[in-house]
Amino acid sequence: MLTQKPGIPEIREFTKNSAPLIHCITNPISIHDCANMILAVGARPIMAEHPEEVEEITEVSSALMLNLGNITDARIISMQRALSTANRKNIPVLLDLVGVTCSQLRRSFAKQLLSQGVFSVIKGNISEILAAAELPYHGTGIDAGKEDAMKLRVGIHGAEPWTEEMRKKIQDILHIECFDIYGLCEITGPGVAMDCRQHKGLHINHDFFYPEILDPITHEPMDDGELGELVFTTLEKEGMPLLRYRTKDLTSIDYSTCECGRTLPRISKFKGRTDDMKVIRGVNVFPTQVETVLLSMGGDISNHYQMIVDRENNADRLTVMVEVCDSVFSDEIGKLDALKQKVAAGLKQALGISVEVKLVEPKTIQRSEGKAKRVIDNRNLV
Repeated sequence: MLTQKPGIPEIREFTKNSAPLIHCITNPISIHDCANMILAVGARPIMAEHPEEVEEITEVSSALMLNLGNITDARIISMQRALSTANRKNIPVLLDLVGVTCSQLRRSFAKQLLSQGVFSVIKGNISEILAAAELPYHGTGIDAGKEDAMKLRVGIHGAEPWTEEMRKKIQDILHIECFDIYGLCEITGPGVAMDCRQHKGLHINHDFFYPEILDPITHEPMDDGELGELVFTTLEKEGMPLLRYRTKDLTSIDYSTCECGRTLPRISKFKGRTDDMKVIRGVNVFPTQVETVLLSMGGDISNHYQMIVDRENNADRLTVMVEVCDSVFSDEIGKLDALKQKVAAGLKQALGISVEVKLVEPKTIQRSEGKAKRVIDNRNLV
């Protein structure tokens, strides 16, 4: 049993030893993320929402999570039944007020749940909390309204590379202090490393992750301060430990004591990757994915293409230039537009992001000796 006021180590140890069953009634968009995060901390997820089984499953669960992101008649019934069962069995319940500002239906259902049962945690942005409390709010969709915004002091930013110029711009606009955080889905997600108030490198949580900087070609260790590939060995992961995992991220490491007083090793901002993968709007994009789509389009599309990545107004934009055969390019505009839309739809499905497609004449894209230059990145991230 946990103590009345357990700390993070006690909660972590308890979860690892007891492997609690967590019953989630959530929306289809987040169902995989929820399950994977629950597994990552040592618990067991069950994503059950049929009205005829939720009471039985909630009874044997250690916690219940209700998410209003995609409510249906069946989910409404299931949430009501699961909540009643959880309260009767003294099982903790989390209510996520996703999109409660979107419609009267969501607000009414949230009000009904809040009146019906007891919740251990109620999650939402400031506008969603205000709406659930029947107070004036200004949010639209799942976003909080600016008028409802709290007085932020700190921002923790990750997922995509960003420059010092970007940090300064965010700080100037929002009047907050911005921190950089680094993580890998393969290891534990965010939290592998983070910078301090000195902003002179990201401190690696050395008690959980052992870092090395290796030459990406020879795999020989690099000296402190020299650029190389970051390699991690996990020290605490038991279910799926990783030994000398190659991140393909290029950085350097500094073992000297930071001005903040911490002795944890620091890695510099990343200078790129060892492969040709590009992170575009938080999504890993490989040229091979583009090539696969283009090759599936038939004889109208050639195998010559080029990806151009730009950044406009702090947002990434991917343009794919594709050569088409002579007969198609000289054909009527309507057919070209249809082919362009077909290629764009195929790329969006494969990559998970929207792509601007430009069809060009044969031999427009510059040929190169040896390996083709498939990607041009104009974002100046280093």
